[in-house]
Amino acid sequence: MTGKAGYSLLEVLIAFAVMSLVLAALLPGQAKLLSRTVEADQRLLAQDYALSRLDQIGITTSLEIGQLTQTYRSWTVEEVITELPVQDDAIPLLQIRVTISTNDGTVLATVDSIRPTP
Repeated sequence: MTGKAGYSLLEVLIAFAVMSLVLAALLPGQAKLLSRTVEADQRLLAQDYALSRLDQIGITTSLEIGQLTQTYRSWTVEEVITELPVQDDAIPLLQIRVTISTNDGTVLATVDSIRPTP
């Protein structure tokens, strides 16, 4: 045999350059996908917490008409209880809304419930 086995240094450098270009094109998309995953995780946690707060209202906290604002993690939790208009002999109802938002005002979760007035 007269030929040499293996790749030349130039071929290896060209392969690395092509691989670098492909990775440079893929990384921004991967970073965007990762940020969307983090945002979806935050929204899911906020929805779960809002549902938990909604379940606690009237059990561990009093069911009173008004608005309550609290902080949890880096979120603002707003609980609003309003009385719905009553028609004739209907049962008086309260609407309960729990809204969770970030410090910059982005709403992560909102849940509503209607309950009879105690």
